[in-house]
This record gives sequence, C-alpha cells and structure tokens, in this order.
Amino acid sequence: LEFRRVLFRSGAFSSESNAQNRVRQLKNSGYSTAGMVGQNEKGYYLVAYRGFSTRAQAESYMPEIKNKGLSTWIYPPAK
Repeated sequence: LEFRRVLFRSGAFSSESNAQNRVRQLKNSGYSTAGMVGQNEKGYYLVAYRGFSTRAQAESYMPEIKNKGLSTWIYPPAK
C-alpha cells in the first residue's frame, strides 16, 4: 500500500500487535491488499483496507465499504 497516495483507513492502534491482528482479520474477510501503512504523529499504527492512486478512485469505492457496514475514512483527508 505504500505506493498508493490515497488510502481507505480501517483503524489506528497503539499496539503493533493489535494492528497486525486487524490486518489479519481484514485479509481473512477478503481484503487481500490490507496492510499496515505506518504510524501517525501520535505513534499509532495505521491499518488500511486498500490504496488508490487518486482521491476520486477512493471516493467511488466508498459505497462498497459503507454498504458492508464497515467503518472507514479516506486518508489523507480532503484539504
């Protein structure tokens, strides 16, 4: 996911182990591209469902995630 500029984030975790568990859950649920994408300024480990080259691509995929009842947000946020 590092090569993608826009991400669907799944969560931020204070523990790397919890972040890895979330990645495993996502992959087991069919999100094969899920992964840890670094840490934020507070040291939380960031997990993403999927990455996109553009914000427009991410926005077009948003209904699919929301229709599954999953929580997500696009990162980075719009300016």
